[in-house]
Amino acid sequence: MIPEPAGGWARALAALPPRRTVRPAPGGVVWQVRDTGGTGLPLLLLPGSLGTADMFVRQLAAPPGGGRLLAVDYPEGADPAPLAAGFVALLDALGLARARVLGSSFAAYWLQHAAALAPARFDTLFLCCGFVDGGAVAGNPLFDIPSLHAATGEAVKRQWADRLKATAATPLVTLQRLLLAEQPGETLRSRLLGAAEARPAPPVPATVRTVLLEGSDDPLIPEQARATLRAHVPHAAVSVIEGGGHYPHVLAPAAFQDAIESRLWAMAALR
Repeated sequence: MIPEPAGGWARALAALPPRRTVRPAPGGVVWQVRDTGGTGLPLLLLPGSLGTADMFVRQLAAPPGGGRLLAVDYPEGADPAPLAAGFVALLDALGLARARVLGSSFAAYWLQHAAALAPARFDTLFLCCGFVDGGAVAGNPLFDIPSLHAATGEAVKRQWADRLKATAATPLVTLQRLLLAEQPGETLRSRLLGAAEARPAPPVPATVRTVLLEGSDDPLIPEQARATLRAHVPHAAVSVIEGGGHYPHVLAPAAFQDAIESRLWAMAALR
């Protein structure tokens, strides 16, 4: 198991670039961005349901290829349409005509909608531990639709906090506890509901270079759901990260970084 960074997660998180608030539309919803700076085409990192974009703390500390990274916290919401439209507006607000984009889990789902909406804005799309629709998590009690509808965001957050408290404090669980503490409960609830009720994503246009990043032992996305995503995006390259689980950026950071860099090099060579 990969240990915590030297000095622990709290120290690593404190060293991250500051968050910047961005409102793509005047008076609209808030997006938050951590920007490592640098030149060249940036890689935007978007997390799944649990926690914040600080889940990419290892990558922000050592950007793949030394390039520019932007860790993006997106607003609450279960509907992929406003998230997709909001993301395109975010690119406008950041002055990015094109970008490399990596979404994890729920973000990997709704970014398929964004790519279908505005394919020209995506240089490369990495779908990490993603899925096509809610069937991927059907039957999982963590994504029980009636319970999520009945509960408040704070109640869902307390349930997750209790669950993590009762779980052995591995490096992943310790990071999850820290990030859950600062995540609004309604953001967590709406994202879980968005995954559970996810309608089939539109096809990612073949003009969008796409890479599927899979954890070999992902406990959340079963093999059948992974196969469904591969068939849904037939032009995508696939990288399987050994021991990555559902969080390869945390559990297998070196292999995760190698997968990103090798795919970007290979795609650059084909241009």
